Amino acid sequence: MAGFPLIHLDRHLKTLVQTEKRFVALCEEFRKPGAPPGPKKKYGPSPFERRVVRIVTPGTLIDESFVNPYDNNYVCAIVPGEAGSNDIGIAWMDVATGEFFTQLSNSTQLRDDLARINPREIVLDKFLESPENMDHPIHGALGDSTISVAYCDAAKELGSISPEIRSSPAIVDNITNVTVSEAAAELDLEGVATAPVFSPAETLAIRLISAFLQANLRENMPKLTTPVRFQEDARMHIDAHTLTFCRETYDDELGIKITLKVVM
Repeated sequence: MAGFPLIHLDRHLKTLVQTEKRFVALCEEFRKPGAPPGPKKKYGPSPFERRVVRIVTPGTLIDESFVNPYDNNYVCAIVPGEAGSNDIGIAWMDVATGEFFTQLSNSTQLRDDLARINPREIVLDKFLESPENMDHPIHGALGDSTISVAYCDAAKELGSISPEIRSSPAIVDNITNVTVSEAAAELDLEGVATAPVFSPAETLAIRLISAFLQANLRENMPKLTTPVRFQEDARMHIDAHTLTFCRETYDDELGIKITLKVVM
């Protein structure tokens, strides 16, 4: 645990979060309810208390000065489907821009999907952290990736932070197909539409990423918009190896790092 002057915040966040992939808790000082006005006295109890207002992670950077404005900074939740199913739900979001997507994947194409999305942080359900689940296909798809991986207990986080979502059981239980409007009602989303249909795995991925964002953004949690379902059949599919060779990074004359990406 360490503190530093506010003017040095971005410099330390760049080192700790972006480079070292650490989580950094930001605390602010608040006046205690009922405390008398005025500055802190030399003796006696302090009228102020400190509270964590945000936990900065590699995938939840918003407007920090060191963030590349030409690249999306996606946080991506990955959730396996129902038992016996090869489905894998993916939900990813750029907190700074509000772009929010879902996709139904599987263990065979997950690696290619992650290469296309290129997230800065991956969120997995807490149960995948246990040693007996380290051979799960999701871990296999990640391989030796250097992407930051976090684990989140969605039921615990949603239950402790958002009672409104906790009181809605449909998104917690094993479900069949859920429309956007139904999923939006569960997650208090704006801009509700009636189609397309989210699969159970996608809905659970939405639930997981929502829990992770609420647990870390806290008082900075944005209002979520309706996720856009990624339609694979409407795009050209490129495997992970080919996509790696299609990407080219260079520095322009201003010294700004720009990444050329294939639009799929």
